[in-house]
Amino acid sequence: MKKFDDFLNNVNKAAKDKNGFDAKARVAKFLSLIDELYEKIDHEWLSPYIDDGTITTGLCDKTITEEKLGSYVVKEKFLEIGGKRVMLSPVGTILIGTDARIDIEYLTKSFMIVHIGENINGFSDMLQVKVNDHIEKKVTKPGKPTWKLVNVASRIYYKKITAEVFQNILMDLLK
Repeated sequence: MKKFDDFLNNVNKAAKDKNGFDAKARVAKFLSLIDELYEKIDHEWLSPYIDDGTITTGLCDKTITEEKLGSYVVKEKFLEIGGKRVMLSPVGTILIGTDARIDIEYLTKSFMIVHIGENINGFSDMLQVKVNDHIEKKVTKPGKPTWKLVNVASRIYYKKITAEVFQNILMDLLK
């Protein structure tokens, strides 16, 4: 038993060191990004409406299970507007091209937002094209990460989320 325990510990340590992947740090970063976004919503984008009671907000627990991370609990945020409840539902952090995704949902409608570099305006910005050993297009330097709306129709481009963009999302969901 001791020999097998040592073996497992060494394999797990080698995998972590080799890949530089730290599951606990990844989850902690995701939770921090969620908190920062919710803070921005409450204290910048919607604060006058929350303060006057036009919009009420709250949090509830959601369990996410991701490969390499296992199961962990995140906070879903709800916004109640005129008796309608919009949910901000974290999806995960093990994603292609981004380190966090949250869906904004009401009934059957939804919008996807991702945490991605400010210079990334579309999926093609993350690709390098090489033709006959000649680089035709280089990968865009991502820049500082920010929350962006993914175009629902094409998923080809991203738009930085501002108070106006977020309020437009809410109007589109609730109309």
